[in-house]
Amino acid sequence: MWQSKNATLTREFCNDLLIQLKQTHLDPVLKQLQGKGGSKLSFDDIIGGYNRIKDEYHNSAIGAKDVIAAVFSEFHPVSPRNDQ
Repeated sequence: MWQSKNATLTREFCNDLLIQLKQTHLDPVLKQLQGKGGSKLSFDDIIGGYNRIKDEYHNSAIGAKDVIAAVFSEFHPVSPRNDQ
């Protein structure tokens, strides 16, 4: 029962953390991209916002490690490559 509660609390904390990090690091970049100066924004600026989210998430997330990884995977799903 405590494992289930820990997983639930970890998921809630991590989802809230990702929302906060996205608002802090990625939303301003996306807003700028849609504005007048959007053409001056580099791809590195966009990737930088994502990398800041990833780094801060992994440094700040606490709780069940499998849930921490799952929540981040749900935030940024990876599709299998289709090279055929």
